[in-house]
Amino acid sequence: MSIAYQDSVDDLRKEVNSLRNDIADMISAQIKEALKKEYDRGWNDCMEYYWKQREMDEDRIERAFSKESDASSSD
Repeated sequence: MSIAYQDSVDDLRKEVNSLRNDIADMISAQIKEALKKEYDRGWNDCMEYYWKQREMDEDRIERAFSKESDASSSD
């Protein structure tokens, strides 16, 4: 095998390795972005659920107090 051929093969290997690294970096960036979006979606759903539950609890408390005040005013 000639030295020129070996140098050409080494250059080709370096380029392929560089391309693999670039592709790995792109995939990594896409995965990070997808995970961030999924986290944000989950967080938004969680907060939406929390505030709905809180509003329901406030409604229950208001109804309970109104029933107590109705009962005490009728006494």
